[in-house]
Parts: sequence; structure tokens; C-alpha cells
Amino acid sequence: MREADLKKRLFAIEYYKNGCNATKAAESVGYSPKTARQHGSTLLKDKIVKRELKALDELLSLDKLSVPTKEDMEGKIADIDEVLTTLTHILRRELPEDNVVVLKTNKTEFIDDEKHITRSEEAQIVTTRPKLSDVNKAADLLLKYFERANDNPDGDEGGVIILADIK
Repeated sequence: MREADLKKRLFAIEYYKNGCNATKAAESVGYSPKTARQHGSTLLKDKIVKRELKALDELLSLDKLSVPTKEDMEGKIADIDEVLTTLTHILRRELPEDNVVVLKTNKTEFIDDEKHITRSEEAQIVTTRPKLSDVNKAADLLLKYFERANDNPDGDEGGVIILADIK
């Protein structure tokens, strides 16, 4: 790549970095402060700069960086009750999960006194209960949540009280 073309590409990057200010961008890539305004204006009309700015514009598109509103996210993000309920189902091992299991089989045949082995694999989805490590993690997260919920600024002991089943 020619040095001039590289300078034009750098100008496009600096243009965005400097808040779309062509004069500051031109100064950033080495033009003198006296001529930066003229060079910046000229560079904005250059086809290489235009192509680079378009690519950067797509990359830095405000649509991609926009923050969704509460209305946009309504029903798409779990609320605290849903999270606590899910963690409780995992803790109680009530929430099944699907796992992919690959079953491997070997079939042995003798053809003309020669041993032939045919290997095959079959993927199946098997529903299992949550692993004990997941149960322990759910219990840990629930305890941390309730410890925070019960924190008392007066210094009283907070936390979770686990009671035996009472009938």
C-alpha cells in the first residue's frame, strides 16, 4: 500500500476519533496546523477516504450501538422472580436439561475368514436432571441473593434461615 493511501486511511480513522472534525484529523495524520483545514476538506472528497469512512460508518453504526428501551426489552429479560424460581428448580433438581450423547457401536463380521469391523456413531438427545455441580451453584447464588436481601445496616446478623420440614 502506498504511503499516501495509508495516510488517507488513517485520516478516516482519525476523523471519527476526533468527533468528525476534518481539521483535527488532518493534523493528527501529520498536516501542519496552517494547512490542516484545507487538506481535511480535500481529503473528505477523496474516493479512498470516502470508502474508508463508509466502512467505518457501517462498523460504528449507531443502530448497532443503540441501547434498547425498557419497552423494547419488555418480556425479553428475566425478572428477579423468574431467576429465583429457575434457580430453585435447579436446586431441587426439578428442571431437566437436554444433553447430546453419542452412541458408538462396533459390528464385527467375518467374511471369507477375514474380520471386518464396522463402526458407527449415532447422536441422541437424552434428558437428565441437573448435575450436582449445577445444584451447588444454584444454592450458592440463592444464598448470596438472600444474604444481600437480608443485610441490615444496623449490624444485626442477616442471612438465610433453613428450617426443617414441619408437618
